[in-house]
Amino acid sequence: MKKLRIEALVLESSPEEIKVEISPPGECSSCNCCAYSKKRKITVPVKESISTGEKVSLTVDCSNLAGMSFIAYFIPSVFLLTGFVSGYLIFGNLGALAGAISLLAAGSFVTGRLSSGKYRSAVQVERSD
Repeated sequence: MKKLRIEALVLESSPEEIKVEISPPGECSSCNCCAYSKKRKITVPVKESISTGEKVSLTVDCSNLAGMSFIAYFIPSVFLLTGFVSGYLIFGNLGALAGAISLLAAGSFVTGRLSSGKYRSAVQVERSD
């Protein structure tokens, strides 16, 4: 099981989560396939108290990539097509557009709820030495 290790600086801290600025490893600069490939700020859950300003290492379980990709692309696509077809059958051309947009929004919401649990379970936080 491949794991990606990313160094990060804690910007904000609370008992349940920390906001960090990640610095991706060198091999990520050409990939751009996940949220960790660029320097950015993210919020991750923690099990222990970590102070603002501390350096931490995030370990990401890459085996979840296929499952997360399925959730991110397949579910909204199914909602979009379902909305388009049902809107067209009920209301015609304008209904197809409205149905597609409505169910795409619903599919995106469902995707966000499902992927946040997978994302949170895929990231482990450790203090850096």
